[in-house]
Amino acid sequence: MAGCERRYGFSKIIVLFLVQSATTSTDLSPKFKDFLPNVLERHIKVSRHLPVCVIYRKPGEGSLLEDVVHELWKGDKKNFTSWEFGSYSFGKNTKLHYRNPSTVPLLRCFLGLTSHFDYTDKPNKYKINHWLDRLARTLEDQLQDATEQLVEKTADNYKFTVIAFPDPARHTEIEEMAFQVTEENLNCKAYISHIHSLDNRKIRLKYKVNEVPSFIIIYRKDTVKTVHHFSKQQMTVLSLDIFIKSRLLPVPHYSLAKFERDVIKSSMKIYTPKILTFYAYWSPGIYGYLSALNRTIDEFWDLDVEVLFGLVDITDDTADSRKIINRWISSRIAQKLPFTLLYYKDSNNTIQQRLFTEERPTPMSVYNWLSTYEEVADAIHLPFIYQPYGVEDPNMFTYKDEGPYGCSCYLTSHNQTVSTPQQYWWTWTIHPKKQRQKKTETQKSWHDLFGTENINKKLEKLEDIPLLSHLYWYEVVEKSHAPLHPFMPGREWAGEVTKVALIIFIMADCRSCKNGMETFKNLQNSVKYIAGGSVYLVNCTEEVELCKEHDIRGFPTVTAFRGLGWLDSSTCISDESQRLYKSYRRMDYHGVLQAKPIMVWFGEIASSAVKDRLFEWPKQQLVEDVRLVGVLVPKASRFLPIPPGRKQNYYFSYECYRLICERLFGKATCYSVYSKELPQIEFKQKDLDVVVSKIILQRKDGVDATLMQMGHTLSQSLENQENTKLHMFHKAHRYKLGHGQKCETDHAACTDIITAFTLDHSRLPITQINSNAFHTSDSLDSEDLPILIALVYKDNITDIASFSQVLTEVAYQFYNEIIVMTLDVEEFPAWAGQFLPIDYTKIMIKYDGDPKLLFDYPRVCMVKKKDHTHAAFYPPLEEDRWLVDWFEPYKLKQFILDYLDDPSQNIIETEHF
Repeated sequence: MAGCERRYGFSKIIVLFLVQSATTSTDLSPKFKDFLPNVLERHIKVSRHLPVCVIYRKPGEGSLLEDVVHELWKGDKKNFTSWEFGSYSFGKNTKLHYRNPSTVPLLRCFLGLTSHFDYTDKPNKYKINHWLDRLARTLEDQLQDATEQLVEKTADNYKFTVIAFPDPARHTEIEEMAFQVTEENLNCKAYISHIHSLDNRKIRLKYKVNEVPSFIIIYRKDTVKTVHHFSKQQMTVLSLDIFIKSRLLPVPHYSLAKFERDVIKSSMKIYTPKILTFYAYWSPGIYGYLSALNRTIDEFWDLDVEVLFGLVDITDDTADSRKIINRWISSRIAQKLPFTLLYYKDSNNTIQQRLFTEERPTPMSVYNWLSTYEEVADAIHLPFIYQPYGVEDPNMFTYKDEGPYGCSCYLTSHNQTVSTPQQYWWTWTIHPKKQRQKKTETQKSWHDLFGTENINKKLEKLEDIPLLSHLYWYEVVEKSHAPLHPFMPGREWAGEVTKVALIIFIMADCRSCKNGMETFKNLQNSVKYIAGGSVYLVNCTEEVELCKEHDIRGFPTVTAFRGLGWLDSSTCISDESQRLYKSYRRMDYHGVLQAKPIMVWFGEIASSAVKDRLFEWPKQQLVEDVRLVGVLVPKASRFLPIPPGRKQNYYFSYECYRLICERLFGKATCYSVYSKELPQIEFKQKDLDVVVSKIILQRKDGVDATLMQMGHTLSQSLENQENTKLHMFHKAHRYKLGHGQKCETDHAACTDIITAFTLDHSRLPITQINSNAFHTSDSLDSEDLPILIALVYKDNITDIASFSQVLTEVAYQFYNEIIVMTLDVEEFPAWAGQFLPIDYTKIMIKYDGDPKLLFDYPRVCMVKKKDHTHAAFYPPLEEDRWLVDWFEPYKLKQFILDYLDDPSQNIIETEHF
């Protein structure tokens, strides 16, 4: 009986357990609210400051994992309970994005745009709690706000101290950059100095940071600390990472002084041969090259080879390292970076220079290279027999590196196509090759071919500023030298840094010119911090023809010339466009003659023609009137189709897209973004090279058109008439399109067509004018139409303003006869004040008039693009503008018709606007 009771009790426990299990399983309903895709993206973007944790699941299905996480989040207050928690459901028909996991359910927490952590253990409350606590501690160790005291303390304890100075527009992107650098490198600490932080001004003054966004790295070697600046054009994860990794190699970096002292003019009795590697962060294959060099250094030190290694970073301005190439290295040798040179003394006690010609300086290739020079091999005690890979079958290994990052290929890691490799026991006999005979030829130095340093030495100077003459105009203005990138391969990255010359036209006996000399000197000191920038004076008293050619009338005149000389050898430029387009873009400055506003203007002029946004697409609501968006894909992507005949450089290059944007500079804003259609991992290559898969034209009035797309013909895109708004105001297309022509088949023709198409379709009926657009002079203006400039307040051009409605009606009716622009007098008060009759203020004061009469707005001027000293005013100057409603549609239209009939009738001389 007792046994029966025990069996009955045991059965009861089993039944209760099964009932409880069934109940629990039916209660596994979703606990968290689903994030919408755009909301999740926004949370992830700011997760560096407010982490977000997501339960990935199937639609409508809960899980034990979700229950446990929800219970922890709703429980006692902890350091992670203030984070954002939610879920994201997807099924078979859901469009997956690159962050979706391969299995569900899954808990994933984002601590930054590029940092996410997956929980892969069992759904145990204790384990998940412990995992979230560890993430909270990880968050605390991430980026901190910079203070002067904190930076100094860190610089004394860390080898590398990275300080990022973001601007509001790219805050998140720059913060991610800094975190990625510190995440990949030990002995490195990063800080953010926000624009409005308390110590921002102190830190910028102390470390001479003159622009944002930018980075600085404080590098501590022993007790010496040096500060290295990375401008807007230079600050990429690649440049920062290469800078740090190169300084971690156990060899010295050579400055100009050290190079001349220890290499060229060494006074040591016994000269130790030196192997120097010249590189830049933008050099193709730089990761693999430095990796191979590092292994070679270790190997040769282990073998006690008496040779000294060194590095020369040509982008390091603190070391004057570019001058090493200018003064001591032949331009023929330095055509491609990176490269390695050997320095040694021959039997005549003369220092010789030899170039390493292999792709990467692996131990075996450097050994073979050194063994060709008998006197070097003897001096450094190079082993006569060198067997780094043993004595296996030579067909089963190679001394060249394999893979994108230069991994050695040995017997133990071969592809195992032979399961039982046969071993051969033999010895190698190495026969040194004869020393190469030095060719006698006259070689030009680098600056004779490309640089401006030698040219500047020939120029006269006024107050230490070079005086430019017509003899050197082409060399300085029209021929682009890309100062920070003198040896960049022309095909891959031509024009990465555009040379922009700030030229100030002055004249003898000009009081304003003399008063402005202090400002000009300040400009020269400031412009040198802008990549590609330089300052020159032109004396129009002596250079009469040069000033006349450029229509210089007032003095001093400040202009900027954006050189496009790098296009001369580009595959993106056709013979027709080479004849049609000038090799520079000219922008005139019309503002207060002070260093700060001029530098703000020049900084915009010298900025990159393409704004690289990586994965962050531009906002859907346009700030600019017109923009182009180039969609990029990796050149080596596995998703790209194989080109016909495996043709090299088949796809439309990023360089050609840059050329389009250079030609449209001041006319349209260009962006580049990574394709959303490819997994993000495709873009994780250290040495990424990209091609353009699509170019999109977007206009403020809602026009959105694809101009080119990989694999599609140009006629499919350009002749598409579905978007009637795009073609509303324009004549029939005039482009020479071949049958079945694609951008891939002719890069130069495609570049010309997209440029012309964008110009033809870029003008809105009413354009909000800015100084850069109005004062940009080039050969791109296909329409030489009169310009109606409406001087207005912001309230005059709102959608409901009566003046705006009248102006819109006029703009649509006269679209093919005039160009209508609005000038915001609140944004540009000084410039708006120039649209006055000449000496207007003086005359009104002399005759007791009211000078403020013409400072009442709105009012209208008719001008010509190339004439900045004449205009027709409306309402008429002699009429009382308050007695009549001058801005009724028919009255304004009559003024325009009268001007078109006889432009000279109402034209008067004005101040220079």
